[in-house]
Amino acid sequence: YREALEAYESVKAVIAEEGIDCAFEERGHLELAYAPSHVALLEEQREGLALAGVEARIVPRERLREILRRMKAVVARAPGRRS
Repeated sequence: YREALEAYESVKAVIAEEGIDCAFEERGHLELAYAPSHVALLEEQREGLALAGVEARIVPRERLREILRRMKAVVARAPGRRS
């Protein structure tokens, strides 16, 4: 995973250094637990990502709806977004 992360950072650096106009945007990732039993697996994955230097967090169920609303608003305002 660390090698993939390094490759991603290298591509991002080339885009910035060369001034490549490619509409590059960094986006987040959301993975959901479909059942309470899945939360432990997500926690293990979060810990593995942390070891690779990737920030990840577990969102409490009661905050999920609020976060999804904010994400939807950000996407709706994105340049070039077609309705």
